[in-house]
Amino acid sequence: MNEYTPIRSALFAPGNRPELIDKAVSTAADVVIIDLEDAVPPDKKGEARTNARKKVAHYRERNIIIRVNGINSDLIEADLDAVVIEDLRCLMVPKVENTAGVQKLALILS
Repeated sequence: MNEYTPIRSALFAPGNRPELIDKAVSTAADVVIIDLEDAVPPDKKGEARTNARKKVAHYRERNIIIRVNGINSDLIEADLDAVVIEDLRCLMVPKVENTAGVQKLALILS
């Protein structure tokens, strides 16, 4: 992108509900946020990761953000392993409370 485009609207969709992701993408929202955290029951996390990865690749022309589980969660590494792909433009990492959290994220991603 050569030009700044403001984000005026964002829609969240739970990662375990691919039909809701598709519905969100079909709107005029500037960004769709696929949630792997609070909106997804624990037994659906793997399914949500798979859906998120597929939807990011499929809708590569759209601005899609993946909201992973918290930085100190036991789920963060599996989330990142699943969704950090070439077509991903942005991650939303909740519950980062200090620089140590940012450093931990950088270490996991490297």
